[in-house]
Amino acid sequence: MEQIENFLKENSINLPNNFRVKEEVLKEAELLISIRRQLHLFPELSFEEFETAKFIVLKLKEFGYKETELQEKVAKTGVVCILKGQRNSNGPCIALRADMDALPIQETINCPEIYRSKNPGKMHACGHDGHVAILLIVAKILFNLKDKIKGSIKFIFQPAEEGLAGAKVMVNQGVLHLPIGSIANPDLLTSQQIIDETENVKAIYGLHLWNTQQPGTIGVAPGAVTANSDRFTIKIIGVAGHASMPHQTVDPIVIAANLVLSLQTIISRNIDPMDAAVITIGKIEGGNAFNAITDEVQIGGSLRAMKIQTRDLMRKRVEQICESFGVAFGAKIELDYRIGYPSVINYEEETKIIRNAAEKVVGKEFTTEPSRSLVGEDFSFFMERIPGSFVFVGSSPSPQPTQHPHHSPLFDIDESSLFVGASLFLQLIEDLLIN
Repeated sequence: MEQIENFLKENSINLPNNFRVKEEVLKEAELLISIRRQLHLFPELSFEEFETAKFIVLKLKEFGYKETELQEKVAKTGVVCILKGQRNSNGPCIALRADMDALPIQETINCPEIYRSKNPGKMHACGHDGHVAILLIVAKILFNLKDKIKGSIKFIFQPAEEGLAGAKVMVNQGVLHLPIGSIANPDLLTSQQIIDETENVKAIYGLHLWNTQQPGTIGVAPGAVTANSDRFTIKIIGVAGHASMPHQTVDPIVIAANLVLSLQTIISRNIDPMDAAVITIGKIEGGNAFNAITDEVQIGGSLRAMKIQTRDLMRKRVEQICESFGVAFGAKIELDYRIGYPSVINYEEETKIIRNAAEKVVGKEFTTEPSRSLVGEDFSFFMERIPGSFVFVGSSPSPQPTQHPHHSPLFDIDESSLFVGASLFLQLIEDLLIN
């Protein structure tokens, strides 16, 4: 124990005073931190997580999992692993999920060299490296407890959460119901496997390290906890010309400037002020010379709302504004609108179960309402099929939780949150399949 305490001190990891760390997790402190930092060193983008997947498989095999208990290349780069309890095979199959992809962001935070990103223009700026580290450690600990487990656990390492709906691909390939070896290949099923309920998931749980909450807190709530999240691209096609003769052109930059402002009036003048909704323009591209009017501008943005009805109204208004601007300014405007992630809606019973586990880990006072936002999260695709719950583990490295938010090039986490997340998942499985 002294060695572990020294390790935590040397790495400036201070476990929250209210936190009842699971002893099995504490024993894996060095491995937990080293896995997270190794993944942070080599971030990979959505559906490109090839080395990340290899690393996950390598670790699972080191922990004792057999080739027949693993399946690679699910949804291209995902990994799925099954642990069947030896105490009683008649218990339920519970799934735990971790997303694994990074973002196309150049890391600028002055974090220690030992885990600063070595992949230019790529960064784990949302905590997914921590999610994978947590799930791997939990998989290791539970492997050594399998003789006490009644039921089974399916560990889902999911690619492409950041906008490309990796969860939806996995669900469509049968990750929740098909046995290892036949996910995305149902023709390989034997008659015995078809009636095998040990790999047919009954409930799924996920967590997100959350920098708008302090370490030692777990945000848990039933109902909607993330927003419906869509994206759009608007192409404005005008008429190019000389900067000194704008009357001979149709200037798409001027149109774009007006259009961006008009889109914001959807929120301020069309949406009930009591509804949560936001439109964000994240990208404008157009022009390449100071003395020329370009012929094309592209605008990229996202649209988020907690209610489906609000999302539908916002989409309708975006379409109407684009159409009317084309007429008003004499330009051709093309709208490419893409429906994105549905809202994550936590089930009542599963949320009660994980809330109970959270209270055992951090105490009732620190098991709180999540710090809500209008983020999108593709965990929703799992819960369109089966019950589950998704929670938020506080990970802010700063007393001001919003100082360096998710998707910032200055993003980092308080690594004590990894111990909270791993302890939560372990307590959850103990409550469901061991005690």
